[in-house]
Amino acid sequence: MKNIVLTGYMASGKTTIGSALANNMGYRFIDVDKLIVEHEKKTINDIFDSMGEKYFREIETQVIEKISDTENAVIATGGGVVLKKINMDTLRKNGIIFFIDTPIDAIIKRLSRSNTGRPLVDNVGAEQIRERYERRQKYYNNYDYRIETQNKTLGMIINEIKNTYTQAVDKLGKD
Repeated sequence: MKNIVLTGYMASGKTTIGSALANNMGYRFIDVDKLIVEHEKKTINDIFDSMGEKYFREIETQVIEKISDTENAVIATGGGVVLKKINMDTLRKNGIIFFIDTPIDAIIKRLSRSNTGRPLVDNVGAEQIRERYERRQKYYNNYDYRIETQNKTLGMIINEIKNTYTQAVDKLGKD
């Protein structure tokens, strides 16, 4: 079966949703950022600080290439995975892309905690987070299905993704 790939801005809930969804469906859960940390033996902040964002994005692409042939997995991507078309093309080969659409105000509230461990938001204000979110919006539109999270429980979101995924897989089988 095809993978379920979750994209969205940082702190949109990809890891929380992905882990719960994988558990619910009996699928493997893969967190791309966690794999990068394990591969590099450094935190994402340390990677950004010592090697830069460009290096991080190269490692991210390598990790995505490695996991792209996996089946029956829920894959939570990092917030910037959408910036490289090759990442999305690779993930789509064996996956269905779901954009986790969380309102920016909810994201800012989540990120407002001090020292989030996220290299592109620590020590920046809400306006800078909002601007980056808006700049990336066109990249997030590269999805197969959009899941709005506002006013929904985790269970509701999981059910919506499962139902949409089942219909998509059924449709692919008929094509």
